[in-house]
Amino acid sequence: MPDLGSPLEAAIGRPLSQPAKRLLLGGAAFASTLLGLAGTNIVRAMPALLLSLAVAAITFLAATWFGRPPRASRKALGFLIALETEGEELALQLRNDLVREIERLAEGIKLTRRFEIVSYSQLESARVTDENAARAALRASRCQLALYGRAKKRSSFGGKIQHVLEPRLLMEHRPIPQAASKALGAEMVDLVPARFLIDTQGDFLSFSIVSELVVITAQYTVAIVSAVLGDLAYAEELLDSVRRAASGRLRDLPPIRRLRKVIPRRIAAVLQAQAGREFRKWDQERDRSALTSLDQIANRILVLDPRNDFALMGRAIAAFVLRRDVPSAWSYVKRCSRQSGGTPLYSEAFLYLYEGNLERARAAYAVAARTFTLDPSDYLQSEVFLQEVLDQEPDKVQLLFGMGIINLLVKGDIEAAQRDFARFRAADTAVRYTQFHDWAAKQLDQNPGRIGR
Repeated sequence: MPDLGSPLEAAIGRPLSQPAKRLLLGGAAFASTLLGLAGTNIVRAMPALLLSLAVAAITFLAATWFGRPPRASRKALGFLIALETEGEELALQLRNDLVREIERLAEGIKLTRRFEIVSYSQLESARVTDENAARAALRASRCQLALYGRAKKRSSFGGKIQHVLEPRLLMEHRPIPQAASKALGAEMVDLVPARFLIDTQGDFLSFSIVSELVVITAQYTVAIVSAVLGDLAYAEELLDSVRRAASGRLRDLPPIRRLRKVIPRRIAAVLQAQAGREFRKWDQERDRSALTSLDQIANRILVLDPRNDFALMGRAIAAFVLRRDVPSAWSYVKRCSRQSGGTPLYSEAFLYLYEGNLERARAAYAVAARTFTLDPSDYLQSEVFLQEVLDQEPDKVQLLFGMGIINLLVKGDIEAAQRDFARFRAADTAVRYTQFHDWAAKQLDQNPGRIGR
């Protein structure tokens, strides 16, 4: 019987399963029989010819349908396994010891978006020979991750038979920055070695270890890509799952030891991105619930990274705005690195100002202005914040002095500084800050690029 599957495989660009080939051969035989019975008379042959064409079309569609590769469901995170083996015996063992273990581990991962394993047959796996073929297979199977490569048996120098597994892990994702993609590829290679040598004695345990390592790496890879693409909640969920898995029986493997060192920083980075979103929401809308969320996320970051300046400043802002807890705000600001930018210095100046220590506030603003240059948007941000606090606490007239300093020193806006200092003198009815009234008047006659003592 001729092999009708090969031309069709070439036409549709993928292999056909054995059932699909049998269906195709059966349909062809049936159509040939009909035509043979009809003879050569065109009139008599026409019904048979039409029926044969219908059978051929149905057979083609059915063979194509049954011959298509398996697919992941649309809502799942598809994980394609396409490992080529030497012989059916090794393929069966790989299926029983490696693939099923990966499936078991994937089923145990409780995430918002579940992992779904799609396993290729040997015929289908034989076509996945390089990265381009793997990417085509990912698209055809509706998967995002692929484990492909080869598995074979070889004799070692000691005469033992070993499994040689050469896996490759690939992820198909929307475009991300080239540097991030390159770094991610390097991490994947670092986590999953290019070759595993597994003794045939006790090979189930070895395959089980390889399976777990592959699943951990798959989760980690998806987490990093999700974070880069902005799906921060899912990235955090995955990284937390990886953290738990990396603390299990593989914890002492060299790649897992490296991963365990990296994971806290990765989780902290994802949390920081989430906190950044909440800060921007509060900054733009003055949504106190966003600031509460920022405070909670910043607290979680500091558990992982106690010296994280962004989290420290987030907690300082929340402590002051939500609770007017000035001592706590001070404690967070003091812990910030002075190399992280001008925010800690300007925050110190503000807290001195709020407490009424204008001498220290003046000096702190001077140091901050000499050390860091603010963007124009930051000027406005600082003034708006000072005015908001003043509106809430009208007795804090010293905040007007701070506005004058910002306009005089940071912005170089003499007219705005004159207005602020005039408001400051008028509002200080208790004459608590007389010496600074005089100081402000003198500064307006001097170089606005400096503040003297």
